[in-house]
Amino acid sequence: MRIAGLFVLAGAIALPVDASACTMSGSPFEAREELREDSALRKIEGTFFVEGEIEWPKSYGNPAIIRGRVESKSGRSYPVQLQYQELLVQCGLQFTPPRNASGTFWISRKKRDGRYEMQLWEGEYLSEATPIIIGEQHSLEALGEQRKLNIILPAGYHDEPEKRWPVVYMLDGGMQQDLMLVTGLERWNRLWGRSEQAIIVGIETKDRQRELLPATSDPAEQGQYPTAGESAAFRKWIAGSVKPLIEQTYRTSGTDVLVGESAAGHFVVETWMNSDELFDGYAAISPSMQWSNQALARQITGPFEGKPPIYLSIADEGGATEEGIMDLADAMEETQDVCFSDRRNDLVHANSLHGLLPEALQYLLPADADWLDEYGLKLRCERLGQSGTQ
Repeated sequence: MRIAGLFVLAGAIALPVDASACTMSGSPFEAREELREDSALRKIEGTFFVEGEIEWPKSYGNPAIIRGRVESKSGRSYPVQLQYQELLVQCGLQFTPPRNASGTFWISRKKRDGRYEMQLWEGEYLSEATPIIIGEQHSLEALGEQRKLNIILPAGYHDEPEKRWPVVYMLDGGMQQDLMLVTGLERWNRLWGRSEQAIIVGIETKDRQRELLPATSDPAEQGQYPTAGESAAFRKWIAGSVKPLIEQTYRTSGTDVLVGESAAGHFVVETWMNSDELFDGYAAISPSMQWSNQALARQITGPFEGKPPIYLSIADEGGATEEGIMDLADAMEETQDVCFSDRRNDLVHANSLHGLLPEALQYLLPADADWLDEYGLKLRCERLGQSGTQ
């Protein structure tokens, strides 16, 4: 019987409070001591996870059903269901399904309708999970494809309403691409004071060769990547749609850097060479300079002078990739702001982004920390232009 929001059981009022230690069974009238000693039941210590919604009875007098699974401490999973007329919990009489819970469970040894019957639980509810929100997302169309812009704001962004922040535009920045890696490394840099905090804009790519590379004259590349060749259109979209959206929506400082690796690194170099006014700094990590028989490298007419700073790196790529990167590095003069990091002896193409992004951000968005050398975080540049410091 229910009275004004309270529940009455056997003449006593039970408040539906949320206690840390509870006991649950399918009926208020089951003898729990007998259930604990029942050899027909299996005793399991672990965690119960609710699956789906409660199944309410179709007619009066039939039980309601809660379905879920019990994960034992040994890792075994038991699909279970609890049938109840009135669900009795020691800390209150409830008419709703239990939350996820841990403790000791007594379930049948044989399945019924594919599940074990749960007869008794003693333990405590798990704390309610809350979402971890790390950023914001916008959906835009480019080259006929819907894609996401993933925005990670600096710690303190909302607490400092007057402050403005530089922006790191990260190519291949989808949720299933490099966004989480980049976010983690940027936050790690922040912990050490290694680079200035920034807004991260992860630009999702869908067809990387189409979006990040120009057309190729190599028949083998044409066969393998028939859609390649629209980097100029993708760059125009970034300039005309992405950057204005970010600048209108967020508190940007006017300092923007573009970061990419591999094919995205080629896009960075191409942008730096042909459209350098779009960004204030560039990071090309292991760029794919072998593309189209090193066509981009052959465009080098250096010496480069007066262009925005560029971080350029090489790992153990070898072959035409190495030749193209070295041609670009050799064209740099002391008057050009450049950090060329030669890591052929300690990195390969697959881990160059992981290893060098912190350094790229340190070069392009330097902070004023004076303890970095002491902790092995010295900027390593085999070739360093006029404004870089080691």
